[in-house]
Amino acid sequence: MSDQKTPFWETDLYKLLNASFPKIRTERGDRFDVYRFADMIDVSAETVYKWLRSDRLTPRGASRIVGASDSRIKPEDVSRFVIPVGQK
Repeated sequence: MSDQKTPFWETDLYKLLNASFPKIRTERGDRFDVYRFADMIDVSAETVYKWLRSDRLTPRGASRIVGASDSRIKPEDVSRFVIPVGQK
């Protein structure tokens, strides 16, 4: 087993966001733009990177993502990523 962590762009959460927000792309147009997405949901880019690296979301983060998705993402789509309240 490798000690290396999965790169954030290979996590299930990244794949979900990348597929669900097709207009949120870098200037080259080939990658999900974390900075634009963070601005759109009113959190810091580091917060989004933290979610992506851990493949986990806070309940509030999940709510913001669902709200910004124009019904492309349902609460049940993100529920498996949500950290229960009180856990880190």
